[in-house]
Amino acid sequence: MAVKINVFEELGIKKKIVVKESNANMRKALEFQKNLTKLQIDQKKKQDKINELDEDDSEDPEVQEENGFKIAQMMSEMFDLMLGHMDSVQEFIIDMLKLDEKAQEKMDSDLDFDQTVELSSKIVSAILKVDVQPTGETSEEGGDLKA
Repeated sequence: MAVKINVFEELGIKKKIVVKESNANMRKALEFQKNLTKLQIDQKKKQDKINELDEDDSEDPEVQEENGFKIAQMMSEMFDLMLGHMDSVQEFIIDMLKLDEKAQEKMDSDLDFDQTVELSSKIVSAILKVDVQPTGETSEEGGDLKA
């Protein structure tokens, strides 16, 4: 069996794209969901640690400096997580829809990240036959998807 996914609004492709409901594609969709969930957990843990360090009222300048360094390091790690998330969402879409270079460039240059996450949600929903909704704001929570 296969599903037809309409991506005209997002990518301007008039013909619906056929995606097989193969075990491989189901596995990719589930792995994608799993990775998004793991990312959400990792981001929450890092944010909690940042908040904890930020709320430390220590008067010791060395402790303040160390906390500032740790916060900067964790923020850098958060940015790495977000960049990896952006790449994985785009790679998932490209792989599932078998997008050519023109469509890939359109996605990268014309869609904002919320639209890209919504497109990945549309694909996962179609493949897994579940209603998958983005949760939270992508700018703060990475645009995670929830089944």
